[in-house]
Amino acid sequence: MSHVSFYTGFRSLSPVMERMAETGPGRPMKFPYTVGAKLLQFPWKMAWKKGRGLRHLIYSIGITYLIFRQIDKKGAWNFFV
Repeated sequence: MSHVSFYTGFRSLSPVMERMAETGPGRPMKFPYTVGAKLLQFPWKMAWKKGRGLRHLIYSIGITYLIFRQIDKKGAWNFFV
């Protein structure tokens, strides 16, 4: 018995579109219009290595999370109620 995919009836009618889907995009967009495209094209590795802001932001989020987790464990939030 062969495996039949659920999406076999929804294949593209054009063989060109099927070939494009298999190979993926050839090059990045010249002007990324959506936020997702901008985030994907952003040079994260360079920003991490050369910029202090991103590193400090990530470290501060982690430290703040640990502090608030300790406060929550001790039940210190009852003081404000």
